Amino acid sequence: MKFPRRYLLPTIILGTVLLAALLGWASGSGRLGESREDLNRKIATYINVLTTVRDERTQRPELDERIAGVVDRTLGNDLEHVDADLRRRIAELCEGSGLRDVTVSTLAASMVGTPARREFKRTASERAYRDEPDFARVGAVANGIGSLANAVGFLHALDAAPWAKRIESVRLDPVKDGQRIKVTVRVSTIFVPGLVPDPDMLPEVDQQRGIERYAGLIERNPFMVPKPPPQKPKPKPEPRPRPTPRKNPLAQWLLTGLIEGDPGEEAWCRHLGDGRSATLLPDVEIDLPGGGNVVLVGIDGDVATIRSGEETWRVLVGSTLDRRLP
Repeated sequence: MKFPRRYLLPTIILGTVLLAALLGWASGSGRLGESREDLNRKIATYINVLTTVRDERTQRPELDERIAGVVDRTLGNDLEHVDADLRRRIAELCEGSGLRDVTVSTLAASMVGTPARREFKRTASERAYRDEPDFARVGAVANGIGSLANAVGFLHALDAAPWAKRIESVRLDPVKDGQRIKVTVRVSTIFVPGLVPDPDMLPEVDQQRGIERYAGLIERNPFMVPKPPPQKPKPKPEPRPRPTPRKNPLAQWLLTGLIEGDPGEEAWCRHLGDGRSATLLPDVEIDLPGGGNVVLVGIDGDVATIRSGEETWRVLVGSTLDRRLP
């Protein structure tokens, strides 16, 4: 059956209108645009992933070299070996610098987890990567006593040592007058379980970091107690001349005899210096040559009682007038 030709043109026009309407509806509803945008986003994501993987593969040798450089500076790959080697190395540095009474003790080790933990899921296939530690950390505390030069030498040697470490704290305590210093240092090191360091790849000590930069500190020694300035000797006071004791003029007169009878009592005296004589009479004040005046109070045997001023005392014959009997 032939399609009438007169219906051909209207049919084409109707089909074109329906197709145009369908395309307009699809475009207006965003179905065609959304599919294209999703496709572009997926393409960009795939390109980014492939680029990242390519860059990581390109940089992997450099990363492996950096990791090997860190591992070669560690002291081992297991806790027992690292613990013993850490104590040995610190003790050798202490004794080599001249410190005495050295003690070295290690602290409990701790594991440090991977910072990429959040990048892995909790599934069984990724749990091993999620829980795998990056490295382990071991600490130690060392003490020793010596001069400031010994303490600085130890700290410098520890700082310049090529093996991996971090000096957590340093304490310097002067002993007595500061001539000796007690040094306490806390240090930590790391190791990667399962990765064995190559001892031949351990770098040498940095010779540019010489101890000469601490020469001023050692010479100054701020811990030493300053000595007191020398004191000038105090001038000795000049001795005062002792005053010449005043001589008692009665000490020059010797009682030579006593007389009782008519006309009364008498006491005879003689001057020791020039031999002059004087006679003392009762209740008569006699001015003796050379000073002094006395009065005869009475006689009792060979003892005369005399008075001078307000004082009265007894004198034995043969004694000077100042020799008083008790």
